[in-house]
Amino acid sequence: MTSMALWIPFLAILMLGSRAVSSWFGAGVHIENLDDYLDGSPFDRNIGLAMLAVGMAIFFARGSKCWGIIKENKLFFLFFTLCGISCFWSEYAFTAFKRYTKDFSNLLMVLIILSEVNAKQAIRAVLARYVYIAIPLSLVLMYYFPEFGRYYNRWTGSAGYSGITTEKNALGQIAFVCGIFIVWDILEILSNKDSSRDNLDLFIRFLLLGMVIWILYMAHSSTAILCMTLGSVILLIMKTSFFENQVKNLGTWLMVLLLTAIVISSIPDLFASLVELLGRDTTLTGRTDLWMELLAQPFNPLLGYGYQSFWQTPEAARLGEKFYFIPNQAHNGYLEVYIQTGLISLLLLTGAIVVAGKKLKDGLLKNNGLSRFFFPFYILILISNWTEATINKMSLVWFILMLILLYIPIDTQVDSEQSAENSTSK
Repeated sequence: MTSMALWIPFLAILMLGSRAVSSWFGAGVHIENLDDYLDGSPFDRNIGLAMLAVGMAIFFARGSKCWGIIKENKLFFLFFTLCGISCFWSEYAFTAFKRYTKDFSNLLMVLIILSEVNAKQAIRAVLARYVYIAIPLSLVLMYYFPEFGRYYNRWTGSAGYSGITTEKNALGQIAFVCGIFIVWDILEILSNKDSSRDNLDLFIRFLLLGMVIWILYMAHSSTAILCMTLGSVILLIMKTSFFENQVKNLGTWLMVLLLTAIVISSIPDLFASLVELLGRDTTLTGRTDLWMELLAQPFNPLLGYGYQSFWQTPEAARLGEKFYFIPNQAHNGYLEVYIQTGLISLLLLTGAIVVAGKKLKDGLLKNNGLSRFFFPFYILILISNWTEATINKMSLVWFILMLILLYIPIDTQVDSEQSAENSTSK
């Protein structure tokens, strides 16, 4: 850890990338009606308030660094501010505000990490510790403590694996995040030509990678498996001279990929063949039908229903009568943002994503190590949110995306600080 303050974001990531703290200690809320769901757990609320208070204290202690990050990312903070304002027109304003407060706390944790003197080392330290806990513990729970690590599908009765999370898709998300981090970390170690390299450390990382692959296999999360595969391929391609020569054309390549995806989706037979390879049908397991229903809902297209409020409304309850499953998300991150907080916030977030892409390109051109780590996540999160809603949700994936959107990949950042210290001492 680069500082003692970094342990606070580590705890936040540990809670985000698992399940509610109350559920581990039997202090969770037994949900019998909507009011129980909206009230939540007092145990978790108190922990969240404590984390928020400590996060605010660290934020103000690092005032100039944190405010500098905010000034450099105006579009994102306009988006985040609008999300907070949207609590006022929510039907469940107090519940929306409580959820926004939790996300605000996570934003503070992102700012704490990025305001460290060495952001790359800070992120690497925090994620490494999370991986060492999350992956082995998930396997232990899955095989030896089934009351925590497994669950039964309410529709089919079949057993599913959840590990330290609550269901297979959440387990798949943390597995692919951990997997991409491990692959990047292994490549970083292998690129170190120092003969004193710790081979035991490298062996442990390969062992953890094997655990991740096994968890993905057991979770049967198609989206997570695809993300893990594509992310690993991207990281390997980034090590080639071809990629280094093409970084300057990165925007063009991304547009080509986007147009290719549009063409494929417009050819029914080709699209059907590809989705069948992923174990899906042409409706993406009912997702396209859900999207059409959501777009037909009566709401203000500019402002939405209010921050994370739609799925408690009567309109959402009526949707459950039309499907064989009870939807609790749009299964499309962009549609989720549009419904909850409207078109204005979606445009602001889109602008922040585009700006982040330009920053990543600049970082890759400068051979910035953290930009190489963020780039596959940037691509994968944007792709995966076509079928899963993880943008602006309380999840580890959203935390990673906030790191990407707010990071300023300037190689001279640390050097300039050290130069300032040297000139001061002189």
